[in-house]
Amino acid sequence: MLTQEEDWARTGEAWAEFATTLNAFGAEPSQVQEAWEQSAMAYTRAGDDEAAATSRAKLESTTPDI
Repeated sequence: MLTQEEDWARTGEAWAEFATTLNAFGAEPSQVQEAWEQSAMAYTRAGDDEAAATSRAKLESTTPDI
C-alpha cells in the first residue's frame, strides 16, 4: 500500500523493520536479505542515500543460506 502512494521513505523503513523482525525470529537468511534489499531500493527511490547504504550494509552482513 505504501508503494502505491509512492511514500518511498516510509516503505524503506517498513522493509527495514520487517527485515529486523525476520532476523529476530530466525527466518532463513535469504528472506532477511530480500527484505534488506527491498528496503535499500525504496530508500534509493526516496533519495535517502545514507539509509540505502545502511540497508545494503545490513544486507551484506546477513549470513547467506548454505
